[in-house]
Amino acid sequence: MSEEPYSSSSSSSPFDWSAAQIEAAFSDFAKQIGPWWEGIASLAPAGLAHDALTHSVKKDWVHPFTDATPPEQGVALESVVKDLIKDLGSDGQVVGHPTYLAYVAGAANPVAAIGQSLAMLLNPYTGTFTTAPAAVQLEDQTIRWLMTMMDWPKAGSGLLTTGSSLAIFSAVLAAREARPAPLGKRRIYVSDQAHHCIGKALFAAGFMPEETAVLASEDGRLNPQGAADRIREDKARGLTPIMLVGTAGTTNLGRVDPLNDLADLCARENIWFHVDGAYGGFFKVLPEAKILHGLERGDSLSLDPHKAFCMPYGTGALLIKDVKAIRWPRGLDASYMPPYDAGHMRLEYSDISPELSRDFRGLRLWMSLKVFGLSSFRAHLAAKWQQARVMCAALEDHGAFEIIAKPDLSLFAWRLKNDPSSEKTRQLFTAVNSTGKFFLTACEIRGQFVIRTCILGFRTQQSDLDELTAWLFSFVEKV
Repeated sequence: MSEEPYSSSSSSSPFDWSAAQIEAAFSDFAKQIGPWWEGIASLAPAGLAHDALTHSVKKDWVHPFTDATPPEQGVALESVVKDLIKDLGSDGQVVGHPTYLAYVAGAANPVAAIGQSLAMLLNPYTGTFTTAPAAVQLEDQTIRWLMTMMDWPKAGSGLLTTGSSLAIFSAVLAAREARPAPLGKRRIYVSDQAHHCIGKALFAAGFMPEETAVLASEDGRLNPQGAADRIREDKARGLTPIMLVGTAGTTNLGRVDPLNDLADLCARENIWFHVDGAYGGFFKVLPEAKILHGLERGDSLSLDPHKAFCMPYGTGALLIKDVKAIRWPRGLDASYMPPYDAGHMRLEYSDISPELSRDFRGLRLWMSLKVFGLSSFRAHLAAKWQQARVMCAALEDHGAFEIIAKPDLSLFAWRLKNDPSSEKTRQLFTAVNSTGKFFLTACEIRGQFVIRTCILGFRTQQSDLDELTAWLFSFVEKV
C-alpha cells in the first residue's frame, strides 16, 4: 500500500482512511484472494482438519488462534489477510469445492462479496424507513423479487433474515398469535424429517415439548392422511391445532412433502401452514419442478438463498401472506425512535423482526440478481437438477447400489445392496471421504446407514460427478 493504513492525513482517527488507502487495500486483498479462489479445486473439500475415520476434527490439528488477549499494537493488513487465507481457507470444509457434496450448502458468488463490502462501508441503518429510505426500498424490492419467483400473492410481504432459523421463529410466533389457544392445549405438527431448527423455534416461542406432534413420514415425506387423522384425534381430545410445517426439500433425503395436499388440509382445519423451503424453495423457478406446486399456498415460507442460490451464509428470508402477523410490539416506550411513516407502504423492518440493529443483507442478494440476472440462477439450478438425476441413474443401473431416495430436487440417497448391518456401506463412506478428493455425508433412515449426495455448488460439473461415480464403481468391484 502507498500509505500506512494506521495513519491518516484527513483526521486524527486511525479508522478514517483516504480513498487511496481504501483502493490500495482492496486491490491488495483481491490479489491475495484471487489465487485461493482459482485454486479451490486443488484443496481438500472436507478441509485439512477433517478426520475421515471419526468424522470430526483431527486430534493433531493445531489451533491457529490461541492468544488470550488482543494485540495492543496493530500489524500490517497485508500480512493479516495472508495469514487468514492460509488458516481459514483450507482447514475447514471448503463449501463451494467442485466435489463438496455434503450437507445442503452451495457456494457464494463474488458479486455477493462486493455487495456485502459496499453494504458495510455505506453502513445504512435499515430498521426504519426514515433513516435509510433508499436502502429500505431496495430490500423491499428484493422481497418483491422473491415473491415473484415463488408465485407469492402480491398482497404478501416478508423480510430478509440471517437464515431459516430466524425466519421459522418469526413464522411460529405469527402462528401462535393468529391461532390463540390455552398453554398446553396447543398442537404443532411436523414430520420426523423436518429440520431440527423448528424445535429450537418452538422452544424459543414458548411451546412445551408435548405441544409438538412429530408425525412419522412415509418414504421421507409427510403423509397428509396421517396428519389429518392425528389432527382429528387431537381435536376430539379438546386440543387446538395451531400450525403444520411442510418441507420443500428435507435435509436427510431431499424429499418434498405433498404441499398441495397439506395446504388443502390446513385450509379445511384453519391451521397455519408454514413451508420450509430453505433448501428447495428456489427450485420453484424451474418449470420442471412441478413437485413444488403448493409452496405458494403457505401462510408463510422460509428460504435460504445461502443454500441453492449462490449467496454467502447469513442470507435468509421469510415470506408471509399477512405481514401484520409478525409485527412485534416495541416493548418499552422509545420516544427516540422515528415515528412510523404512513406514506411508506409497509411496516418497519424493526417492527416485524426481533432484530433492531440489522445487517443491510439485502444488498448482496439484490446486486447478484441485478448483475447476473435470474436466467443465470435458473440455469444453475437446472444444471444441479440434471446432474443429480444423471448420477443417481448411473448408480442405480450398476446393480451394486440401492437407491433409498431418488432426487426430488438435487439431493439423493443411496447405500450398498445386501448390507443388512450397514458395515459395507460405512466402509465405503469412510473410504471415499478418506481420498481427500470427495466429501459426502450420511444419515440414519429406518435403522440403516445411508449416504447422501447433495449437488448444489456452481463449480460442480458433470465430469466431477463422473469421476466420483467411477471411483465408487472401482471400489465395489474390488471388494
